Amino acid sequence: MYQEFGDDFEPVLKAAEPELQRVHERREAEAKRAHAREIASIKAADAAAERAHDLYAKGLWLGFALAVLMLTSSVLVGIFGPWWLSLLLAGPSLGSLVTVFVLRKNSDEATRLAARTHGALSAAAAPPP
Repeated sequence: MYQEFGDDFEPVLKAAEPELQRVHERREAEAKRAHAREIASIKAADAAAERAHDLYAKGLWLGFALAVLMLTSSVLVGIFGPWWLSLLLAGPSLGSLVTVFVLRKNSDEATRLAARTHGALSAAAAPPP
């Protein structure tokens, strides 16, 4: 079989063969573990993306429902109640709440605008001294 190396080389190869087999098995097991880790990380990333999508979709629906509810209540309060409360429900408060639920952002400028409008409407609705 290994005639070009002489007869003394065959026992060396036969002795090294079990070690080569162990090295091969070790590398194969490591490759399987690496593959399993990669699959687990992909599944975790998919689950996180699905949770983020669900949260975003629920925020959209909640923002839509909140906007419809506030506009409806604004119309009803405008018809049967004080006008300033109707403006408060349909004004910057609506925009701020929808921004928080839909865009998941709470800008300081929108908060200040809603507070200023609320203060101005409260002052306008207060009876004169």
